[in-house]
Amino acid sequence: MPRYTLTLRHELAAAESELRELSDDGSTPGRRLDERLRGRRVLYVGGRPSSTPAIRDLVLRHGGEFQRHDGGLEDRKGLLAAAVAWAELVAFPVDCIDHDAARNLKRLCTRQSVPFLALRCASIASFATACSTGPGPSTEDDDPAHATCLRHG
Repeated sequence: MPRYTLTLRHELAAAESELRELSDDGSTPGRRLDERLRGRRVLYVGGRPSSTPAIRDLVLRHGGEFQRHDGGLEDRKGLLAAAVAWAELVAFPVDCIDHDAARNLKRLCTRQSVPFLALRCASIASFATACSTGPGPSTEDDDPAHATCLRHG
């Protein structure tokens, strides 16, 4: 339970930081997300149609490129490998992606040496937190943003 509370605190802090930056006059860019996203191609797989536009806008606002794949519901699963090859960072929420798609996505990312973020949920706060704490290939157990999902491995 304490680990879950810590994760929620990090997500709340990331969301509050983004809100502060949006209310500023633009003279204080989101340094942390700018460093992580500027010039990077981000692939977001799965998620909710209602939160995807906000995540796309966040990536674009911080200088990244954005592409989405639904994990195989309407988009062909065969296109996923090409989308991963395009990406420099892959993110997917573990609560809104098919088990097989998550497993396949992890395999593709590992095979193509593309770092991935297994997000706790499909919220913009979860995405911002994971990106802020480091979208590298490591998935250390003590880092809540990169904790291994018990359902998807």
